[in-house]
Amino acid sequence: MYSIRRHLVGSCVFLCFLAGPGLAVEPGGDEFQREGGWLFDRPGLLPYGKADQPWPEVPIEKEKPERVKSIPLSFKINYTVASDYVFRGINFSEYPGEGREKLNHQLGLNLELDTCQMGWNLGTFGFSYWADWYTDEKKVNPTSSSNLHESDYIIYWNYQIPQLLLNLQTGWAAITFPQMGTDTYYTNEWYISLGLNDGPLFGFKEPLLTPYVAYFLDTDDHDGSWLEWGLSHKFPLGNMGLADTPVLKDITIKPSFVMGIDGGQLGKSWRVAHMKYGLDLTYDLSGALKIPQEYGNISITGFVYFSDAIFDKVLNDELWGGVTFCYAW
Repeated sequence: MYSIRRHLVGSCVFLCFLAGPGLAVEPGGDEFQREGGWLFDRPGLLPYGKADQPWPEVPIEKEKPERVKSIPLSFKINYTVASDYVFRGINFSEYPGEGREKLNHQLGLNLELDTCQMGWNLGTFGFSYWADWYTDEKKVNPTSSSNLHESDYIIYWNYQIPQLLLNLQTGWAAITFPQMGTDTYYTNEWYISLGLNDGPLFGFKEPLLTPYVAYFLDTDDHDGSWLEWGLSHKFPLGNMGLADTPVLKDITIKPSFVMGIDGGQLGKSWRVAHMKYGLDLTYDLSGALKIPQEYGNISITGFVYFSDAIFDKVLNDELWGGVTFCYAW
């Protein structure tokens, strides 16, 4: 069963990537369209239930024409209900005898300042907050006094280099576990990521596989590194012959793949830890209701992820999913 499930999930995502360049991108010149705003749809995350991390993902693709704002600020809030909380292949909301899944409730907040809209070319400065509230927290940590499992605080800087089709992001994350005592209550990470808008390399305006690579360094409790790279592709059904079809015209499907490489957080040496396959289905509620862009964007995303444990002495295969409600302005 394990082998069949692994190959089935992997094959479906791989086939979606093969079909992507021919179905969901718009031919054009080598023009690179600048986009400000939040990536990690990283959750990554993190957009859509902290797929593997709470920090913003590299924003290198443009979904809609930018509206002119009176102030250079962007804001996003999302609420996620997920069957599990899985981070870097580790399930933090699973315990022996759990039986029927107990839900994780997750809140994400993001605020960005775009200096380019102020006439300066200094990039984008951002702050994010992410929290996980687990229904059965007392079963995971008997000494807990509430169901708040984790709270993360992230500050970051994002800079686009259009001449090289690259987007650079670096930041610092404070990760807290309110129910833990002593030094395990807190740890922190520095990270740097690089994303490529690969579309213009093949004659398209929009990215094809949206490749990125990111490095994380824990400087406290875990004192180790984490390296990952990933691919994703968006299939907006409205651009695939369904522009006049109700409901479907406002849906975007996004398969994704991430390989996580451990550098001392799980073991003593560098090794591939897991491979994560994902599928997001986003419904643009604002587009469906024809809400003007100046009032922001409302979307609903259903997602399912499968983490294939390569370093199986420490990790297990994990399958989880959920739904995210998002408002962005």
